[in-house]
Amino acid sequence: GERERAEMEIPDRDVEEGNGAPLGRESAGKMKQRHHHEKKALKQECNQMLETCGKKGKNEAKAKIKEMETALNQRHEAELRDLETESHEAAADSFETMEIAEKGPTRKEKKLKKQKETQEINRERLAAELENLVDLRQIECDKLEAKLSPLNLIIKEIRADGHCLYHAIADQLELLGEPLPQPAYITLRQQASDYIRQHRDDFAPFLLTDDGDTLSDDQFEDHCDAIVSQQIAVWGGQPEISALASVHKCQIVVYSAESEPIIMGPAEVDPDNRKLRLSFHKYILMGNHFNSVIANK
Repeated sequence: GERERAEMEIPDRDVEEGNGAPLGRESAGKMKQRHHHEKKALKQECNQMLETCGKKGKNEAKAKIKEMETALNQRHEAELRDLETESHEAAADSFETMEIAEKGPTRKEKKLKKQKETQEINRERLAAELENLVDLRQIECDKLEAKLSPLNLIIKEIRADGHCLYHAIADQLELLGEPLPQPAYITLRQQASDYIRQHRDDFAPFLLTDDGDTLSDDQFEDHCDAIVSQQIAVWGGQPEISALASVHKCQIVVYSAESEPIIMGPAEVDPDNRKLRLSFHKYILMGNHFNSVIANK
C-alpha cells in the first residue's frame, strides 16, 4: 500500500559485478545487501497487511505473513549455501593445471554449463512469476474500472515513495480548492499523528500488536511517532484515513477491486461537497498502493 514500492528489478547476474565477483556469480556482499533490502520490503508489506486487514482478517493475515517470512528465509539460506558451494568449487578450480583434457569437457566447463542451465531455469521461473503478477494487476485494474466507469470516475496515478496515501489525499484536497504547503505529505502525516494521539480512546481498539493485543502506552506513542518519522515512512492505513477525514471535515471513500467502497468521516459531513476519493491496489507496483480518483472529464 503503500508492500509504496519501486518497480521490481531482476538483477542480471550474467554481468560482472565490478567488485571481483566471478562472471555469472553474485558476490557474498551483494547477496547479503539484496537479502537485507528484501527483508525490509517484506516487513513493510507485512505491516501494511496488518493495518488494512481489519480484526476479522487478522489471523489469516498473520498466517500469510508467517508463510511469506518462512519462504523468504528459506530462499535466503539456500542462496547462501549455494554461494558457499560455488566459492569452494572456485577455490578448487584455481589449483587445476592448465592442461586441456584430451577427452570431454573440463570440470570448470561442466560447472559453467551447469550454472548457465540453472540461470536459464531461474529466468524462466521469474518470467512466469512476472507474467502471473501482470495478470493479477490487469484483473484488479479491470475490476476497478468496471466500478468507477459508471460513476464517470477514473484513476489518477500517484507516485509510490512510501507516502502514497498522503499524496493521494493532498491531490483530492487540491481539487476541493484546499492545497496544502509543500511537501504536503509531511503536513498530513503530522495531522494524522496529532489527531490519533488526541483521540486515543477512539483509535486504540484498532491499533494492535503483531499478536493481536492492544498497544501499551509506550507502543501507542511509538506508533504516533512513527507516522511522522522521516526515517521510517510507515505506510498509512484506515486509522490515518479516518483521522484525516475528521481533521479536514470530509468524507473519504476508498474504492478497491474486491470489496464495496469503504467510507470514513464524521457523520455530519455533507458528502456532496466534502468527498475525497481514493483507490486501493493490492497488485500495482509491489502492492498495497493508493491512487487518487477523479472525474473523467
